[in-house]
Amino acid sequence: MLKRRVTKDADKAIDKMPDKQFCQIYDAMEALRVNPEPEDSKELISNIRPKRRRKDIGEYRIIYWYDDECLYIDVIGKRNDKEVYKQAKRKGII
Repeated sequence: MLKRRVTKDADKAIDKMPDKQFCQIYDAMEALRVNPEPEDSKELISNIRPKRRRKDIGEYRIIYWYDDECLYIDVIGKRNDKEVYKQAKRKGII
């Protein structure tokens, strides 16, 4: 099982979520630690290495990547707007 690292911005987004969404996101992050490439996740097109992936959980989207030891959660945001991708581009992760 991979260790989990969450950026400060992603952690702030989690703190603001209602309990139901928090539980959904937490469960999804735990599942990603076991299987970081589930069928319902997608690799993002980017020249950045390592490749970033995205996973939709309810009305939220996670952008993450992983290596041999750790799962890195970069951005968490509403999936029905483009803000998640804007945040990721500002951070230089996609």
